[in-house]
Amino acid sequence: MTTNQRKLIVYIDDYQTKTGIIPSLKEMVIGIGAKSNKTVLRVIESLTKSEHLEQVGIKKSNVLPTRRGLQSVSTHFTIRFGNLMDNRILKTDGTGIIG
Repeated sequence: MTTNQRKLIVYIDDYQTKTGIIPSLKEMVIGIGAKSNKTVLRVIESLTKSEHLEQVGIKKSNVLPTRRGLQSVSTHFTIRFGNLMDNRILKTDGTGIIG
């Protein structure tokens, strides 16, 4: 997994956890320090194909981390949630994480 892929999963999850909404493409670009929208869209496409992100809307940038994605950046979530990480379940309607 690349640095940008890791950063994006963490950024999207943090943003969604704090605000209850998915960040915009522009916010993702700024949030991970990418150079362009195209860079982030390529990262999203790659992470969606590898099932680390799940598309939850019409826009390509409407994505949330899957369990697989969260586990792939487990150091971040182990620090934040300790042993609770394994109990976190992504809601299928894209509204957040329960557990």
